[in-house]
Parts: sequence; structure tokens; C-alpha cells
Amino acid sequence: MSRPFYRVTRDLHLYFGLFISPFILVFAVSVFFLVHRLSQNAAVDARSTISNLSLPTDLEDLSGRPLVDRLIPVLRQNGIEGELGWV
Repeated sequence: MSRPFYRVTRDLHLYFGLFISPFILVFAVSVFFLVHRLSQNAAVDARSTISNLSLPTDLEDLSGRPLVDRLIPVLRQNGIEGELGWV
């Protein structure tokens, strides 16, 4: 391997690493805060309840996508936004 090629690739590796490291740090911090909720938010979620919720009668027989399709209108009727399970 020639000496100039080694020096150029070494410098590119160094400067690319220095350039991308702040983005990786911001990503790591944001993932930590998004995945690991603060205890105050978890306490609020545990206290919120909905009463008089009318559910379809055949929910026990359904699974997968048909179950999600049956529950999405229930969420919309009650003004709940967000995901249902992993969907």
C-alpha cells in the first residue's frame, strides 16, 4: 500500500468520524428519552381511564389484522389517537 493512499484514507476516516459523531450522540440521547419514559409520564398514563366503552362482541375470536381493523373504529369514536399494539 502506498504511503499517500494510507495517509488520505486515514485522514478521511478521522474527519468522517468527527463529523458524524455528534449526530450519533443526538440519536442515542433521543432514543433513550423516547424509549424510556420519565416516571411522571408513566404515572399520568396509569391514572387515565375510559368508562362506558362499547366493544364489538367478537373480539375474542379475532387475532392479528382483523382484530386491529375491528378496534380502530372504537378508538376513533372515543377520540383516542395513536397506535394499537405494534401497528
